[in-house]
Amino acid sequence: MAWVPGHIGYLANELADRLAKQKAEEVWKGTIEADSVIFVNGALRLARDMANKSWQRYWDRSESGVHAQMIIHQVNTKLLFPRNRNTGISYCRLLLGDTMLNYDSFRCGVADDPMCSFAKETETIEHFLLHCPLYADQRKLFFRALTLFGPLLEHVVHGKELYNSLRFGSLS
Repeated sequence: MAWVPGHIGYLANELADRLAKQKAEEVWKGTIEADSVIFVNGALRLARDMANKSWQRYWDRSESGVHAQMIIHQVNTKLLFPRNRNTGISYCRLLLGDTMLNYDSFRCGVADDPMCSFAKETETIEHFLLHCPLYADQRKLFFRALTLFGPLLEHVVHGKELYNSLRFGSLS
């Protein structure tokens, strides 16, 4: 076992170091017995699980990546990117909160006003995708097509409230 100075300042890592050191001392003193055999697959699974849990704690506490966190709640989530490059770029911009919508452009100093010129509401990603009356017809067609997937859609939108809104057409 070796002490890694890079863990300083990370409370979870410091706690893990203390607990590991405590267990190592207990094994050394003979108060507990260490497993005599560990298989490579078991060690790899344990390391992967520890890394994922640590990564999830960091993700949950992080103040950056807020736009992505609203869409991707769990680390190690597999994302499918479209083959079309322009669609993929739009997808990434939505995840990063770096769109050409007025809210993001205003935040970056490119637009004079964060408001939607059509609806007189803040032109956020949510407004654009779910509420802007300018795209109501396209949105209804899109949501009707999505509801064919039923439970899959509920899983994708992370919750029954939004799923039911989509399913029963209560969004504008």
